[in-house]
Amino acid sequence: MQNGTETPVRKLVDDIERKQAQKRTRVGSSPEIATAKMDSSSTTVSVSDMFKALLERFDKSDKQANDRHKELTENLDNMKKDMKEHRDEFNGQIESLQNENKRLKDELSLVKDKMLRLQEQSNNIYLIINGIPETIGETEEAVAAKLNEIIREDLELYISCTSARRLGKRAEGNPKIRPVRAYFTSQSDRFSVLKTKKKTPERIFIGPDYPLELRKVRKILTDKKKAVMKAKGFATILWSTFEIIVDGLKYHWTEVAKENEDNQMDISTSQ
Repeated sequence: MQNGTETPVRKLVDDIERKQAQKRTRVGSSPEIATAKMDSSSTTVSVSDMFKALLERFDKSDKQANDRHKELTENLDNMKKDMKEHRDEFNGQIESLQNENKRLKDELSLVKDKMLRLQEQSNNIYLIINGIPETIGETEEAVAAKLNEIIREDLELYISCTSARRLGKRAEGNPKIRPVRAYFTSQSDRFSVLKTKKKTPERIFIGPDYPLELRKVRKILTDKKKAVMKAKGFATILWSTFEIIVDGLKYHWTEVAKENEDNQMDISTSQ
């Protein structure tokens, strides 16, 4: 029970005690009257004692309730404190994992770039030639002879490829000419052919032999540049690092690929 608050029970007990005191002062000298007054006083005292005991029980229960409330409040405060500590710890772990994930992505990007560069270097003695006329049943020697004739007569170079072969299988009834993959003994010979490729006859095209993965990367960057230029922006490609600069900002090819995926997802969702 809180101090300073007079409950109905306490008030009742106080009234009984006050009336008891008044009656005691009015008790006469007659034995009968005195006896009757004493019996009445005894009854009043018994009731007063009952209410006092009841009041003490209320006080005890009220104290227990206050103590329990204080205990629960302290437990709640401790739980909030623990939750905040765990939340801060959890947020710290998430931040650490995000940083680690970013570091691993950066390392993976570097590894991919190195692999692309190695693939490019491993193919730097090959060229792809499109448009060389194809005959049924021709041999690789015949294909190389056709290419060497173009190199000597059209490109006016006194070098020759070591070997050449058609890529893919010829489909029956398909008139499409298959491309030729040519091998040169040195990088300088390959570079000389590339340097003079504009002299090739009409419908014959010479280009580097890029691996499939590298062709995909080059297409991603080239398409991005075309889109930027079409939108009247400025873009230049850094082939040495597989990056593109758009309006002064540099983007790695993986970022461009991620942007393309997100755009495709938005288009699919809107449909």
